[in-house]
Amino acid sequence: MTDVSTSSDPTYLAFAILFLPLASFFICFAIREKFSWLTSLVSTVFLFLTTLAAFMLYQKIYGNPEFIISWPWMTIGRNIFEIGFLFNDQAVVMALMVTIVSALVHLYSIGYMADDHSSKKYFAFLGFFTFAMLGLILSSNLLMTFFFWELVGFSSYRLISYYREQNKAAAAATKAFLMNRVGDTGFLIGLLIIWSATGSLDIAQLTQASFPWRTAAGLCIFLGVMGKSAQFPLFTWLPDAMKAPTPVSALIHAATMVAAGVYLLVRLHFLFTPDALIVITC
Repeated sequence: MTDVSTSSDPTYLAFAILFLPLASFFICFAIREKFSWLTSLVSTVFLFLTTLAAFMLYQKIYGNPEFIISWPWMTIGRNIFEIGFLFNDQAVVMALMVTIVSALVHLYSIGYMADDHSSKKYFAFLGFFTFAMLGLILSSNLLMTFFFWELVGFSSYRLISYYREQNKAAAAATKAFLMNRVGDTGFLIGLLIIWSATGSLDIAQLTQASFPWRTAAGLCIFLGVMGKSAQFPLFTWLPDAMKAPTPVSALIHAATMVAAGVYLLVRLHFLFTPDALIVITC
């Protein structure tokens, strides 16, 4: 793994990838109503800058050793939890894909939402969703993964319910939110099993860990994957979620959020025992 102190350029690019979409979220809300037409342009520019940073990071990281950024977050007893981000080949490829799709969705949305007078909130939550997805992709420990996993669910709820004056849109958002919580409960139970057995949630440390109830932990995490990826039996929320604006469906339901579960399986492949993999295959 590459130490943060020896790789300053990737560090700056990593922060740019994570916080440019978040900055877009705050700036969109900060723009006054009479200048609300600027939100679509500002958010789109920010996302294309994010894509450029993701491409530059891809060039630096792909094919090279893993790169980790971390700093202390909180201490519980003798355990120190860190905010950390892990950059490897899988992460930078997925981050580049997400930023490209998100930037193009932002660009298409300029024309699509041109006649919508409340598009300020729409573009703000597009940026927030992108930030949450990138945090999920890049997080280096399972606690942070779960944190961003929930932010993805929250931002998707806000985007699905964008036309909240329509009863069907509001119902679809509520259904998606609740069904994802079913899967997320399994995810959380899996994390608790791993924590109680190993005392760690750090992905790099868990690659070599062997512990009891490993099959159960893997299947619980897979339950969360089933919810996000709309797999049987937690799939009925996805057709209803098409009540969202069309670009939202392109971003969330076709390209990013439903792929997040599959990405998580790849990221945590070492946790799944042969028995768990048989269930996943079925």
